[in-house]
Amino acid sequence: MLFRFLRPLGFRSTPPLCAGHSKWHNIRHQKAAADAKRSQIFTKLSTEITAAAREGGIDPIMNLRLGAAISRARNSNMPKDNIDKAVRKAAGDREGGVVFEQVMYEGHGPAGIAVMIEALTDNRNRTAPQVRHVFSKLGGAIGSQGSVAWMFDRKAVFTLEDVSKKIKDANTDQVLEASLDVGADFFEYYEEDDMIEVRGAPSDYARIAQTLEKISGAFMGELAYIPQTYMTIPEGEQRELVSKFLDALEDLDDVQHVFHNASQDS
Repeated sequence: MLFRFLRPLGFRSTPPLCAGHSKWHNIRHQKAAADAKRSQIFTKLSTEITAAAREGGIDPIMNLRLGAAISRARNSNMPKDNIDKAVRKAAGDREGGVVFEQVMYEGHGPAGIAVMIEALTDNRNRTAPQVRHVFSKLGGAIGSQGSVAWMFDRKAVFTLEDVSKKIKDANTDQVLEASLDVGADFFEYYEEDDMIEVRGAPSDYARIAQTLEKISGAFMGELAYIPQTYMTIPEGEQRELVSKFLDALEDLDDVQHVFHNASQDS
């Protein structure tokens, strides 16, 4: 097991380009995108919530995918009424509404980075060509199933922001101990950002989520693909092309998540 705790100021185990990590991709990038594309973000979140509820039921504790989707929606300041409506819509889908399926795409992007894409679609014949177009246009190559998946680990990932304000009756050591007791296999406190990141097996999602909720009352949880190693992208044209490639994928309506192993640390 790997546990990281109280790193020196300026250290980040999660590089700024690393999607799949709650620190940089799923919080900061998503919040920035929400300012400019709030409607698109809410549409994607509603689709994910409805599809998750339809597939696994409306209990976010028993349905890990739904719990993660609702957590993301709350973190994006999606109104509670919108979340509830998306859950209720699942019942209508069961009665003949639009049915979405989750599909995965894998491949290599510019500079050879490994990329995994989660999409929700009601028409594969629409989504697949759109994804392939981004790869071919921006210097990537889409691969077959399993071509890069072996480079990632599926994890439940949680982040707690504003730790010093939210955790009044427990310090970071106590949060660490509580997390380990319920199955966490990674813990890090980012002192400069006053933020905690916790990871564990997907099967431990509910236990970790319940524990963190008792401690902090507010956190973000998700199921993500974490790269085992990172590829450093130097400053300049390559880094710009990688960022453009990732943004183009995220802008596709059917794409829910983009995970990759790019790092801009030097």
